[in-house]
Amino acid sequence: MEFTIRELTTHKDFLATIDLQKNAWGENFRDLTTPSLMVINAKLGGFSAGAFDSNGTMHGFVFGLTGLIKGEQVQWSQKLAVAKTHRGKGLGFRLKAFQREQILERGYRHIFWTYDPLQALNANLNINRFGVKAVEYVERWYPIDEQNVLHTGIGTDRFVVDWEIDTLHVHERLEKKIPPSVLQLPDQEQIANTDLQNGLPKPVEKGFPDSKTIFVEIPENIAAIAANDMKQASAWRENTRTALMHYYDEGYLVTEFVKIENRCFYLLGNQT
Repeated sequence: MEFTIRELTTHKDFLATIDLQKNAWGENFRDLTTPSLMVINAKLGGFSAGAFDSNGTMHGFVFGLTGLIKGEQVQWSQKLAVAKTHRGKGLGFRLKAFQREQILERGYRHIFWTYDPLQALNANLNINRFGVKAVEYVERWYPIDEQNVLHTGIGTDRFVVDWEIDTLHVHERLEKKIPPSVLQLPDQEQIANTDLQNGLPKPVEKGFPDSKTIFVEIPENIAAIAANDMKQASAWRENTRTALMHYYDEGYLVTEFVKIENRCFYLLGNQT
């Protein structure tokens, strides 16, 4: 199916995002971005765009706010939604790429957003395809709402990411010009937070290896784990939170997301 991506400008456009958000996250989703907020946001220089089929039906949208970080005007990409029937087809990537193009034309150089560090698909998209920098790990970013499907019962920890949209690094990531730097599984002593038990990685306390590069493992599918064993999912959250916050406090940053043999890792490098 062909899509036209354009900015949202009319009340009809803004109203269509309500049904799309409910399609993406369920009829009872409570954290809706409202049309009235989108109208005001557009007036204040914010951004929203949608992906439309030939009949004018919206199947995805992206929504961003404007503000100041360290005195510089930036965009904060608050929400990206894609209809369930079109997930995994690159539509989210196209919406973000369109946002980048439009924000560059406005003279901005940074787009920020957050994502859950345990979500492997998002980690790969954000770090390896978009080329973002995960600049901060925040514990419990949002107030916990157990009726919010996005909170998944294991808290709302988030990476804050900075997309420096006009850098060579980002251009090369978008054009897939940077090959993976890690092609085989790291040694166990390089992994900060897991051991193998019956051939499967399990979160454990290992202390904090002291090395120029460190691997922090996350599960391949945290949602599947949470659906079957919430205690195990919570253990992953606590384990990765402890490791990532420790290394960020020590001057490390995530430089790459690595997936090898169904195992997923953040590769961290010491920046000091």
